[in-house]
Amino acid sequence: MDRIAALRAHLLAAVGRVQWLAPLLARLAVGLVFLSTGWGKVHHLDKVTSFFEQLGIPAPGFNAVLVGCSELICGTLLVVGLVTRLAAMPLVISMVVAILTARLADIHGLFDHRPGRCVARSLAGPKARLVERGAARVSHLVVAT
Repeated sequence: MDRIAALRAHLLAAVGRVQWLAPLLARLAVGLVFLSTGWGKVHHLDKVTSFFEQLGIPAPGFNAVLVGCSELICGTLLVVGLVTRLAAMPLVISMVVAILTARLADIHGLFDHRPGRCVARSLAGPKARLVERGAARVSHLVVAT
């Protein structure tokens, strides 16, 4: 029994030393997704504007620029680890609007996870965590001690 307790203590200590890794990976994953989608939107504003017109979003040209730039800038801030909480907020708002306008008809329940229908919702958890806790110990490309 003592060996099991010692092994348990050793494993818990090892996990405790790398607990910063999960928030870092979540922040990088969400940041890279939004950086790339923002880049695509900024470089294809005419297509995004046309899509926003089809969805009935008011001021589609303005909102296409707003969404593209916010995804590009805030995604970059998440990757770097600067003002993580503040950068995650516009992304949460953007995904809520995306779900309510483009994907609402595709959602048939809370646990509807059919392929291609849950991308916006799957990013909600990591973004909410970033808003709540920030960049954690690893930010600004430096490991904090």
